[in-house]
Amino acid sequence: MKHVIILLIALVCVTSCSKEDAIDKQTVLENVYTIEDDPNDPVQHKRYQIYQTYQVPVYFNDTISVKEIGTDWYGNPVKRYETLDLNWGFDSYTTSIKYKYDYLQTEEDKLNALNFAEQYLEMCSKSMRPFSIMLANNLTSTSTSLNIPDNYYVGLRTLVLFDIANITAPDEIQSTSQTIIGDMLIQKISRNKTIVDQFGAVSQELQAYYKIWTIDLECTNVADCDKKYQNITVNNLYEEAPYVLIYNKWDKKEYTFMEYVEKYNLATKEEADADRKLYLQDIGRYGFIRGWSNGGVLSPMNINEDLQYFVLAIVALGKEGFTERYGVSPLVMTKFNILYDYITIDLNVEL
Repeated sequence: MKHVIILLIALVCVTSCSKEDAIDKQTVLENVYTIEDDPNDPVQHKRYQIYQTYQVPVYFNDTISVKEIGTDWYGNPVKRYETLDLNWGFDSYTTSIKYKYDYLQTEEDKLNALNFAEQYLEMCSKSMRPFSIMLANNLTSTSTSLNIPDNYYVGLRTLVLFDIANITAPDEIQSTSQTIIGDMLIQKISRNKTIVDQFGAVSQELQAYYKIWTIDLECTNVADCDKKYQNITVNNLYEEAPYVLIYNKWDKKEYTFMEYVEKYNLATKEEADADRKLYLQDIGRYGFIRGWSNGGVLSPMNINEDLQYFVLAIVALGKEGFTERYGVSPLVMTKFNILYDYITIDLNVEL
């Protein structure tokens, strides 16, 4: 009987060890987000280089891993899929929205898109870099109420960049990346009611929103410049965001401020530069840097529109550039400091 008991104890120990080994093996999880190198494949090698530099994996397909983990009752293989699922929220999952990708096909398009992604990550501060990036030709959804901005969509663990393979000029990559970064910041800032209220109060106290520059706000420099510079408004003064180019309906081309002035011989470059500074000083007395999106003859419609222009300008110019351009306007700088401190200190974003 004693020998039987000893044998049973030994069997239990062996079984326990086997189960413990099995558990240990199951807890070793493969990191499917690691990008491996293939020097003979230009696309894969570029993905690897980006991953090594920024620790951000980049994909061309939303299914990134398929692994067989066993068989079902009938002997059919059971597979585990790892996907870049945009339906996940921080503590929720949406089943009512379906996303559809149009994948990039050619090596050239993939390499162009990877170059864009690399330049984008280089511009991003570490706190704004995504967990992963999906590169696609296009992205659509089944939801009519879901707003997908141009060129990007932000998921919980994935940033989708699309329709960017044809953006290859360095200055265009930079401006598009700045717009994406600016839009993402606008979304974050807009959720903070305290900051939005502090920012908006500066111009709201002057009752300056959605007013005609030359009548309601008595901007005499704007009135003089409007007469002198045909078809140019306070929305066209510079090339960088938040300004827009001048569309000439006669030749159906777009021009920068200086190109338009030179084309129609409206003033010398020195005179034109001095005049656009007068534009800014005039509207800067009310804390503004440009006008309403649907017509530069009015000030911004509301606080949200105004905030968008400031954030885009801050991203494009940085602190030094913004101060150099708008520093003579105290109210503009008051609004700038509210946003800049929140972005750099609270959100920990480098500008």
